[in-house]
Parts: sequence; C-alpha cells; structure tokens
Amino acid sequence: MQVRFGWTLDGAPWAPRIAAEGARADLTLGPRGLIELLQVRLGLAHPPVAPSVRVAQYRSAMQVADHHWFRESFAVDPWNTAAHVLALRDAAIEAGWDASRPQDPSVLPRLDALAAIETQIQVGPDGAEGTTLVPGAADDLRDVLSHLTDLSASAAAWPLGIDVIRVQEPVAELPGLFPEVFAQLTALGVEVVDAEVETEGNGPTGAATGTVPRLRIIEAPEEFSAAEACARVLADVAEASDGEGPSAAAVLVGAPTILLDHELGRRGLPTLGAADASRSRLTGQLLPLFLSIIRPQLDVYDLAAFLDFTITCTDEDGALMRVGILPAPVRRALLGALEKEPGVQPAAAAGSAGASAPGAGDDAADADDMTAWDRAIAGLEPTHAQIARDLTALLQPDEEAYGGGGTVNTDLLTARLTWLNDRLTALGRSDGAREAAQQIRGHLDLFTRLLDDTTSDPTGGRRPIMERELADIVAASAPSTRSSLTTRTASAWTVLTDPAHLDPAPGTHLIWWSGIDDTRPTPTIWDPAEAAELTRAGARITPVEQVAALQVAGRLTALRAYEQITVVIPKRRAGEAIAIHPLLSHLALDIAAHDRELHGRDVDKVLTHPNIRTTAADQARALLDTGRATLPELQIPTPPTTLERTLPGEGSTCCRVGSPSPRSTPCCPTTSPGC
Repeated sequence: MQVRFGWTLDGAPWAPRIAAEGARADLTLGPRGLIELLQVRLGLAHPPVAPSVRVAQYRSAMQVADHHWFRESFAVDPWNTAAHVLALRDAAIEAGWDASRPQDPSVLPRLDALAAIETQIQVGPDGAEGTTLVPGAADDLRDVLSHLTDLSASAAAWPLGIDVIRVQEPVAELPGLFPEVFAQLTALGVEVVDAEVETEGNGPTGAATGTVPRLRIIEAPEEFSAAEACARVLADVAEASDGEGPSAAAVLVGAPTILLDHELGRRGLPTLGAADASRSRLTGQLLPLFLSIIRPQLDVYDLAAFLDFTITCTDEDGALMRVGILPAPVRRALLGALEKEPGVQPAAAAGSAGASAPGAGDDAADADDMTAWDRAIAGLEPTHAQIARDLTALLQPDEEAYGGGGTVNTDLLTARLTWLNDRLTALGRSDGAREAAQQIRGHLDLFTRLLDDTTSDPTGGRRPIMERELADIVAASAPSTRSSLTTRTASAWTVLTDPAHLDPAPGTHLIWWSGIDDTRPTPTIWDPAEAAELTRAGARITPVEQVAALQVAGRLTALRAYEQITVVIPKRRAGEAIAIHPLLSHLALDIAAHDRELHGRDVDKVLTHPNIRTTAADQARALLDTGRATLPELQIPTPPTTLERTLPGEGSTCCRVGSPSPRSTPCCPTTSPGC
C-alpha cells in the first residue's frame, strides 16, 4: 500500500493524481486518518463516542480532583469549565506530555491541575471495566506511538501493510509527536519519503509547477447577484466542454449554496447541495421544548409550540406531509382550548384537568364547571384522551423535581422523559418521519447518558444538577444536521470545501464560490513558562506560526496546480462587508513575481487589475455579447383577465379585472359578450 500524507488532508475524498512515475497513492490521509489506519493495523481500533461523552466523564474526574485552580469556575459553570480543561489536556498529550513522569514541585497551576485530574482517570474503550475516560484523538496518537515503539524495540515482525508514505511537508516540521511516529515507522521497514527529498512531479506534491494560474475575480454587490454570476460561469464551462458536461470544472465551496443551487436549477445544471451542519435544526429543538413545559413556571407560548410541533417529511409517493409529536386530533383539541381561554394559565388548566378530567359520559352540569382544557380532553376518543391526560399530568408543578437553588432532581426528570420516548416510538412508525424520529431519539438517548455520567454518585444514586448545566447538556447532545433546503444532484463536478483537498487534473477550471475570508486565528495555548515546563516533561511544543504555515502551504500547493481559477465573491454578506480569502493574496504575489512589468509587487494592484477583477454586471454583458450561457426563458402562466365572486344580498355582481375604475356590474353568464 502507498499512502500520501499531508497535514491538511484529513477528509480528502480522492486519490491524488501525481505525475511522477509510480508515485500514485492508494490512500490520501491526514493526521487523524493515518492514526486510524495504524490503529486498525495494530489491533487498537475502538468504537467512536460523541465528544460530549468525554466532557461528561472528565467533569466527573474534575469534581473528584477538586483542584484550587478551577474550583471557583467549576462551581459556577461545571460543563463549560470541563470542556475547556479537557481541551487543554488533549493539547498537552498531543504534544507528548506524560503526567506519570515526576512533576516539578513549582509546576504552574494549569499543569498542576491537569496532573491532579489525570490521577483520577483510567483511559480505555467505552464500556470496558474500570474505564473512566474514553480515548480521544490525543490518546489514540499516544497509544499508537507507544505500540510502534515497543515493536521497534523488540524487533518483532509485524506486517503493517504499508510500503511507502509520501509526506507532503518536511517531516521534521510536523507538530507534536508525528516526527517520532514517522521515525518508528521507518524503523519498522516503512519507506517514508520526505517532501524535501521528493522534488519531482507536477501537481499537489509540494513541488513548484512552474506555472502561474490565470486568476479571475468576479465581484457582486450581494449574494443573490454572486449566485447568478457563479451559475453563469458554470454554465459557460459546461457549454464549452464540447459535450463532456461539467467534468471540466471543479467547484470549491466557501459558503452554503442555497442561492447558487437555485440559479443552477434554473439552468438545468447539477446542484451542489452544500450547507453548514448545525445543532439548531428542527430535530434538536424538541427536547429543550419538552423540558421547558415540564418546569413549574409554564409558559403558554412554549406549550403551544410543543403542541404544534410537527416534522415535514415525505410519504411513499414523495408528497410532503406533516407529522406531529402528538396525534392531530389531540393537537387540534388542546390548541383550540388554549385559544378559547388564553387568560387561563396552562398550569392551572392542566391542574384542573388532571384532577377532574371527566369522561365523555359526564352530565352537562359537571361539564359547565369544566375549563376549556377539560372539555377538550373529554371530547376526544379514549386513546387520544389518555395521551392528553398523560401530558396533563406532566404539566403539574413538581417541587420535588425542580427544587430550590436552581437545581433539578435527575431521577424524577428521567422518569418524565419516558412519556416523550413513547411518543417518539409512535412517531417512528411513519415511514416518512422515521429518520427524523431516530435523530430525535438519538438526542434523547445521548442526553440521558450524559446525565448519568455527570450526576452518578459513588453510592449508586444521582446528584441534583443545576438548570444552567442541564441546558448545556441539552445543547451538547443535540444532533448536528444539515439543512434540508439543499440537495446535491449527481454530476461529474468535483465539489470540495477545503482548498487543500483539491485534485487538479490537466485543463481543469477551478470555480471558487464565495471566496471570502473565513479563516480564524489559531489561539496560543501555552505561555512561555508552561511551554518550557512541558518541554522539560518530554513534550514537543510546536509554535502556532509553524502550524499555520503548514496549513497555508498545503492549501496553496493545491491551488497553484490549476491553470485557471475563477473566484466569485459578494461585497456584503448578511449586511456586513467582507474581505477576500487570504490565499488569493498569495496567488497575487505569484502573479506579481511572474509579470512585474504589468503588476509590480503591489498585491492590491494585482487583485484590482482590470485583467483580473471584474464585476458581475460586466461578466454578464461579456457572456451575453458572445451568446453563451443564456438563461432559458421562464415559463410564466398567463393570469385570467376576469375574476368573478358571488356576494350575499339581493343579487350577484362580477368585477372585471383591468377596468378603468374598480366597479361592480351585474353578473352575466360566462358566454355573454364582455364577461
């Protein structure tokens, strides 16, 4: 097996095209991908777990350690404090820190706190006996390196199945423990080809291509115009490919493509379907809504939103339908009751309903004393009435579940979740809603597990939990899903979201949709004193500037391999002015160095030169003048010229649309002239 490794190549979905003879790779891997491959080869693979599970487990270890450095923050905001300290711990282990080594008595507070917590941790696979923290990426890296070192020291023959690893960057410049990983792989017989050694080839190998891409920047005033301009470019490329379709283009997506997909659909082109994943989708909103209505201080708007909660899905014929968490008759009856008596607090109405919810056969005298909520339940058939009564019982104020001081009894809270779980089971019986029901059930299951890991007591019971932390756990356990408004259709287009993952073929045209600045500065984790102490303890701290340089170099290497790059950018997004992506400045420097007489060494002059930068309007005129990429004519139905309505009264009248003045005339048969 031949592997190509790059620091920015995690998630790259392609085997790279490399011109050097025999240099084609079977796998393209980044840091995480290489460690996962070695875990499989060494028999160290384990089931993955949600990151929030590790936060809950680490929170329990922090509570036992009770170090003075985080004590005050932990008392106020335990969940977010645990997430922050866990990130510090993983960063230290990725750098090679070993808490088992003797620590300096004058060690700095943060490192001392990490060492204290580490004494309360037993890292192991999920569900293994004695495990208190499931391994993360840092633990996997440390475990793989430990096993490689043991194999190398014992001279044992262990077939890794890897012949060659071609590293895109110089191995010595890789962060953390990775230089040592490659050193141990070399000792075990794997050929590691360093980027400083591999100088041949043309393409994404790190070698200079000797050419400068033809850069074109199309600027639009806002996203709507930018989407139309980008669609025109893609249509022009598809039309110019002589029947080969859109395979001559690669698309780099820098923003969601909802608007762009609309314009592509109008032109009969494949849609890209790129959208950001979010935890605020519909499937993540049911659990927090349910938890809000079972609190003692019930909000009528939350209750109405819960009653009206529906999921839009498709039936067997593909038609849209809405499926509710409650049966439609129950929804209509209870929402109607709230509408009839908006001044009655739902908690009070629920209390009277729960205490005196009569059946349909009660006499009229008793019915006169019932609230609208009571009457709504009484009018339902028995199965639906039972569902409504069970919900009513959940709306009863429970001082035991929600005690004083802003805490929640987790045992009683978990018992109330049983009703919601039953409703999800019923919802999942619908074919169209099954997927959404599974996502919501996954949210509920993960939330329950996090509650167990967070509040478990050594005595076998469960501790109360603060309402603030409960909200944090609800948010952390929510499923991360993509918008259903975007759909990708099959095409030969290469669609990627990271410049480092681009795979240029000869003659490929790169279209960069929304090439705006989306970079975030990498924060400095360790101060100089901490970095020195970590180094003394065996870690290898890589400067932030070096890591950023590796990321920029990997992305630039891929971009420079293209012959032509067209970037479409809006001037404003969400009402705010935006800047172009910093990688374009690097490309501008390449252009300036290649043609100094035209551009000089000024990056701004390069990026604003008329040969490079144009507007969406100028681009549209240029294409229309050549007769290319014209938009198909819209099919607009012709509206009726006469509208007729019947009014109550002595007679009927009809009103003609388009009359000089609005007036009613006696209605006449449709066959009469002028009607």
